[in-house]
Amino acid sequence: MGINLEFHYGAEYMLDDNFNQALANRENLLTVHGKKILVEFSYIQKLNHIERFSFELQVAGYEPILAHPERYVYYHNNLAYYEYLREIGFDLQLNLLSLTPYYGKEVQRVATHILEKGLYDFACTDLHHDRHLAALQTHFTPDSLRELYQKYNLRNNELDAESAPA
Repeated sequence: MGINLEFHYGAEYMLDDNFNQALANRENLLTVHGKKILVEFSYIQKLNHIERFSFELQVAGYEPILAHPERYVYYHNNLAYYEYLREIGFDLQLNLLSLTPYYGKEVQRVATHILEKGLYDFACTDLHHDRHLAALQTHFTPDSLRELYQKYNLRNNELDAESAPA
């Protein structure tokens, strides 16, 4: 008995000088859907020239999705900065576990704030190991996730393979 599964490769690209070089060299980058590209920042150091990265990505035809912005602690004292990230062209992607105490109460507070402001475009599991899966199963059910996606107009359905441009 065979199971027919279709897999797609993806990656979060760290926005740094190496990525900037890959972009300048027009390397073939993995995208999430069409020209949407998943990017992230360092957790420990605030990114300089964020506007340049956003601009260069968009000029190259990409639509950047910023992964787990609630986990960049250097923005926690300036919650309006998340609105700025949207203004300069980043879609924001919530890590679902950030809505729980998994990453700490401060990350949970910021994730809830961004969600209630309606700034998230997508939500994901960011599943890396079985502890993530266990925590997700503890805090969420299919029904609670469906309600979350509907209430906050999360656009994950845009990433379905069936809706991908030909």
